[in-house]
Amino acid sequence: MPLTQNQAYELLESAKQKGRLGHAFLITGSDKVGKRTLATRIIHMLAPTSSPPSRPLEDMQSEYVRIVRPRSKSRLIKVDDMRALEDSFYMSAPPEQWKIGVIIDADRMNESAANAFLKTLEEPPKNCLLLLLTTAPDRLLTTILSRCITISLFDPEQKSMTPLQQRIEDLLYKTFQQQKRGLIAALSLKTDFNLMLVEEKEELSKKYKKLIQEHAQASKNITDRAYLKEQEEQFKAEEAAEYLKVRTDSINELVSWFGNLLRWKVGVQPTSHLKSKEIFSSFASDLTINDLLPRMEALEELRYLLTETNTSEQLALDVIFIKAFS
Repeated sequence: MPLTQNQAYELLESAKQKGRLGHAFLITGSDKVGKRTLATRIIHMLAPTSSPPSRPLEDMQSEYVRIVRPRSKSRLIKVDDMRALEDSFYMSAPPEQWKIGVIIDADRMNESAANAFLKTLEEPPKNCLLLLLTTAPDRLLTTILSRCITISLFDPEQKSMTPLQQRIEDLLYKTFQQQKRGLIAALSLKTDFNLMLVEEKEELSKKYKKLIQEHAQASKNITDRAYLKEQEEQFKAEEAAEYLKVRTDSINELVSWFGNLLRWKVGVQPTSHLKSKEIFSSFASDLTINDLLPRMEALEELRYLLTETNTSEQLALDVIFIKAFS
């Protein structure tokens, strides 16, 4: 659940006071939600003698606070940056001194940097804290994601459904307003959902093909072939990562739909999916809350299968949509 900046800070402050502060936090959200401001507040909480939290994050850097961000011409975080951060964690310091590493645009770590970072993430020294800031967490290795506590910051400017959320809503509405039930409904919805993913992937392919062409044109005078190859591979990696994000967001929206269905079932007004209120009764008329929860868990299983295993996308969709919607 997205938190406001103050809510996130208060939770971390409480964890510190109880001696339960984790060693790695992934702070996500758009550029407008204050990820850097939260990072400065956390630094000041752990190292109050450093610069005041009202100053820019970059000004918080000190002997025990290291800021890592994309610096090369390719706008990537390189392996040397991550090794330097790791080395700083093993420097001698007073017993109660916290060492803090902040990685801005953490999704911009190249493969070597990400793999090198895993060692620090898996076995951090005592009193060391890592803060990863990103707008695109799905571009990070799943092994990094699984070792961080995610803090999603609430965007107060997002007052309406995104186009993707609206599309999912329309698919659900189309399926269940027709009074379809059971296996027919599940397979119909799965077919439409899969078609939506195919169309999203095709749009991303067009977008990145154009970006690669534009970059090639702009770089026609550059003779560094290794750099040009690295850039093309980065574009392809970003395309793949963006598709995975679309797919994950789509599954999250299905989970959210069930969450609002459960709210409706217990007499609480849904927080979104208002269009679906008229079909909730059709879908769940003969289902109890205990019947609905395993369906929601099936979608959580789908998310796991597609992010943590090599299960075929089509096979996973077939099996889970039957579990969730038949």
